[in-house]
Amino acid sequence: MTRDEGFAIADTSTSHHDDAKVKAMWRVLAPDSDAMNKAMVMHEAVRLASWRDGKRLTAVDACPVWVKDPGAAVAHLQAAGLLDEEARIPRSTWSQWFGAAKRRREKSRADWRRRKEEQRSRTKVTPESNGGHAGHPQDSRTPSVRPSVPTVRPSPRASAGRTTGQMTRIGEVIGGEHDESVAAGLALLREADRR
Repeated sequence: MTRDEGFAIADTSTSHHDDAKVKAMWRVLAPDSDAMNKAMVMHEAVRLASWRDGKRLTAVDACPVWVKDPGAAVAHLQAAGLLDEEARIPRSTWSQWFGAAKRRREKSRADWRRRKEEQRSRTKVTPESNGGHAGHPQDSRTPSVRPSVPTVRPSPRASAGRTTGQMTRIGEVIGGEHDESVAAGLALLREADRR
């Protein structure tokens, strides 16, 4: 079975044993509870095997190994209208129960595909969605502006061992909109280097 054919879990009615057809079959079979139980086991086997395989199976195909000579049980199910002339779940019953479940599953899968496509289109990397740059999309949780340069001036210890040229290159990397504060910091470092 592929995942598109059958189901691992079947939709069933909790009032199955109170169904008018089941009660009619009991009126014919009473007081033979063994015959009734065998017929109900056969009906359940046909229903569940059909759901599993995603198609209407015959009683012969679905018969449990421990049920010997299911012929009489199948005949009782057919007489009550619980199985059709081919010993399958009747088409109308099948389409009401299995058809409805299959449509729900197909709708759920289509909704899932649509949501995934919407998600992909929201995170698609384009130059417009990435600030004019190709590559990784900008994380929507991170701010779109650069953080400001710290307002605390670097101590002479921070520049210890660095030449003014190295500090100038650092200033160029940090620069941009913070040129004035970078220039002031570099001036202090140059003065500290002279001492």
